[in-house]
Formats: sequence, C-alpha cells, structure tokens
Amino acid sequence: MSRAVLVIVFLLLLNGCGGGGTTESKKTQKSSPSETITETFNSFQEDLYLDNREYYYKNLSNYKEVNISIRLDTLDNLYLIFTKNETNSSISIQDSINKSNKKNRVLKNLNQKESIAEFNRVIPKEEDSIKRDLKITEYHNDKVDDEKYFYLDKYGNSKTLAVLKKVIKDVETDFGKKNLEIWVSKDSYINCEKKYCVDDEDINSLAETFLKDGNDNDIYDWVTNIFGEEWGEFAQKYNSLVNDNSTITILLTDINSDNRAKNTIYGFFWAKDNFLKNKYAGSNERLMIYLDSVVFANRSLGDFYKKEIYSTLAHEFQHMIHFYQRNIKHKVSSEVWLNEMLSEATEDLIATKIKHYGPRGVPYFMGSAGDKNNSLGRYSIYNLYNYDSLTNWDNSMKDYAHVSAFAAYILRNYNALKIFNYIVTTSHYSGKKALEEAIKVIENKDLSMKELLNKFAVAVILSDKIDLDNDVDRFNFGDFKIVEYNNIDYYLGSINFYNYKYKPNFFNDIKNINENSNIFYNVTLDNNKSANFYFKIPEGFSVSLVAK
Repeated sequence: MSRAVLVIVFLLLLNGCGGGGTTESKKTQKSSPSETITETFNSFQEDLYLDNREYYYKNLSNYKEVNISIRLDTLDNLYLIFTKNETNSSISIQDSINKSNKKNRVLKNLNQKESIAEFNRVIPKEEDSIKRDLKITEYHNDKVDDEKYFYLDKYGNSKTLAVLKKVIKDVETDFGKKNLEIWVSKDSYINCEKKYCVDDEDINSLAETFLKDGNDNDIYDWVTNIFGEEWGEFAQKYNSLVNDNSTITILLTDINSDNRAKNTIYGFFWAKDNFLKNKYAGSNERLMIYLDSVVFANRSLGDFYKKEIYSTLAHEFQHMIHFYQRNIKHKVSSEVWLNEMLSEATEDLIATKIKHYGPRGVPYFMGSAGDKNNSLGRYSIYNLYNYDSLTNWDNSMKDYAHVSAFAAYILRNYNALKIFNYIVTTSHYSGKKALEEAIKVIENKDLSMKELLNKFAVAVILSDKIDLDNDVDRFNFGDFKIVEYNNIDYYLGSINFYNYKYKPNFFNDIKNINENSNIFYNVTLDNNKSANFYFKIPEGFSVSLVAK
C-alpha cells in the first residue's frame, strides 16, 4: 500500500499544565488550539483541539511527505525523532531557521579482548558431534587450598597460578544440585602486592551472593529463572565439550594485569573453557567466569565496587547461559548487541536484589528516577551517544550504554521476561528478528525494530514526565514497577534521562544517520515560537513529532 502525502498545519496554543498528553486526543472546547491535517490523496482534513496538555506526540511514519507550519504557546520545545533501519536512504529537512552543528564527544573503545565476544558466537562443528549415552557426571574433586594454573588465553600461552579458597557443594536448585568453586590468583590474595588484595570475607560474600541454599535468594536463582540452565544434556552430543554441568567456577584474578581498581574490565565469560583441551589448548575445561580481583577488593567507596562485581557476575552468567541455550541447544549464534542487551537487562533486574545502583545509577531503595546531575550508571553516556547504532558493535562504553537503555525500555513497556526467555530458549533468529518474533509471539504485536527504536526514543524524550497517557511508552512511573516471572518479583526503578550529568543529545542539523539508530532533532523556533519545515520520509524510516 502506498503512503499518502501529509500536509500539516499546526496551531498549538496549549494552555495550562494539566495531566498528560495523547497521540491522537480530541477535545471540542472553543478556546482550544487546533491542528489542521490535509491528506492530499484523499483531501482529508481534521481539526484537533488540545488543551491543558504537558506534551504532544504524533507518529508521522505513514506518510511520504510532511509539510509543517507550527506555533507553540505554553510548550517550549519541539522535536522530531528520525529512526532508520538498514536502508541506504537519507533524509533532509528544509526550513526557514538557520542551523548550527553540535559538537560531540569522542569515546574510545574499551581496553578489552574484543575476540571474546566474537568467540562466544562459536557453534560446535557437526564433525564434533557424537552419540554417547553417558550420564552427566561431576569430575571436579578439588579441595580448599589446592593450587592450579588457569589459562588466560585460548592457546595456553598465558596463565596464572590460583588457589582454591571456597567450595560449596550440593545446593538444591530448579535444575538439580549445583556446586561452586572460587579460585583466587595467588598474586591477588591476602598480603599481595596489588593495590587491593582479596580476603576471605570477600570470598565468602561472593559465594553467598551467587549460590546458597533456599529459593529466590541468589544470583543463580534470579538469572536462571528467566534464561534457563547454564549447561545440560545437549552438551553430551559433542565430544569437544565438557561433560560436567554441576559445578561453576569463579576465578578472581587481575584481568589484564593492570593493577587498576576501577575503569578497567570487571569480568568476562569465555566459552573456550566449555571445550576440551583437544579443541582449545587454553581451555580450563570448566564452566567458569573471570572477575577482576583488584576491583573486587577495592574498599575506597565502601562496598560499591564489590557490588559492581556482583552485578558483573550476573551479567556474565547470562552470557554463560546464553552460550548453552542458543549456541549448543539451538545452534544459533546471536549477534553481539542482542547478547549484551540481555546481560544489561539482567543487571537492571537484579540491582535491588543485590542492593546496588545498577544501570540506572540510582540507590537501590529509590523507586523514583533519583537526583539531578547523576554521573553514575549507563545513561549519561547513552545520552551523549543516543545517535549511535544499536546493532553495530565496536565494543565501546557507548555500545553497552545504548543496549542498556534499550533493554530498560523493553523491560518497562512489554512483557519483557517472557520475551527474553523466548529469545534465549526458543528463537532461531540471531538478531533483531529474534526480538521482533518474540514480541509477536508473546504480545501479539507486529512491531519492527525501527518502530521499537522510534517508540524508545519518544519515551526517552518524555522520561521527565510521569503522567503520560496509557498508550504512550514510558521510563518514569514515579516509583518501582514490579514484574513477576515464575513466582519471583523483580523491581524496576524509574528513569529520567534528564537527571544525568549529560542530558539527551539533540541535533540542529541532520547529515548522516546510522543504521538501526535514532536522531533526536531539535526544531529551532523563531521569536514567536513558530517554525515551518518540509521533508520527505523515504522507505526504511520512522518519524515522530514530540512537543513539550
């Protein structure tokens, strides 16, 4: 079906500041402002009266051309959201106001082994597949104070001597009895020469946070409840994979040997260890997660960095589960952004449970959006780079911030835990189609990625408002939103993107738009709060108008 041409003449004399706004609300008071819409193919014209509104939102994506003449009264800002998928098309705006380019900060890539994320996409080869009737057995019989070398690369060239400091056995879970081993590099343990050294109290708290007797009381329960088991019988189909699914190993070591207590790599999961040594010489032949020992032992801000490591552990545990559920069970290699989005969602979901700030950077006990000028969490960085592609991954902090903000949007506006479970345990798509399919199956909604991204951007712009209409997506509820899944409650705090040190990034000019990204366009008004502009909407774009 071809899209019509839309000519819009707006006269928004919005008086007062009463409750809420609408996507298509209609009022009949004579004193109300009007909107005149002319659809040239059908000669359609409508007057829309708005009064006592704090905002106005309209999606324009069904039209090919838009010609707008608009005047605001009590509202101060007018924005356009341009969302682009993989199309090569571009968009330009003609208007009567001179524009100026906005300079943006440059954020360097993380100092990280980028190969790990790509390696974790590996799928075992068919020639490694065998039939074996073996039961999954426990083969780790390590004892406290045992020493062992752990390989730190897949070739076996780099290693660290570690000591086993904690063993927990036979904890009942929904997936049977599980064990935990915590090893510490000897150069990172008590009386070490690092900036901070791990002690037994640190180790005990880490163990208790990850795995202990009882239900709904540890990271293992909270994360597997959503995404499923971390290893299982499907691994028996391959003679290249480890056979033990009952023991998880955590190695505390100075990642990168940089002796840094912050602003470094906090942890990672590397699927090389899920393979046997005959496949990768540097495999430790364990289900294991690496955590930075110096950051973990950093007490300069009380338990802040310890909680950061707890949050990282949950993040990496999702990656471990993801590898088994997707790569091994379904032979699907997820795109990196999708895998990372689910891990960022995990940190958001467990923040209140580990009593930490989480991606919001807000105290765990506050359901509100917190205080202004917040420099913690992910979203100040997201605001700076809100024009960046969601799906193109170059392993920088802005990539994590972007998928984190998008995950927070899905969590607060959809039946996200069912959606995320479906993606990990059922979908055979590797990227954005996995999310689109899951929303279709769980919510019965046909939403493309560009539509989701556009609605996400509108929610960001309106995140300083609590009283939004029910059909407008939001980040800010004024308190916690409680979501329940499999009898476990998760508390999601409100988010106001204007509360962060760096506010949302609005542009006064449009040049290039990245694929699967948004441009927040600030329409410049004249002295009468008026503007006139025209643009065509090419295929592959979604566009929305927001006044506030």
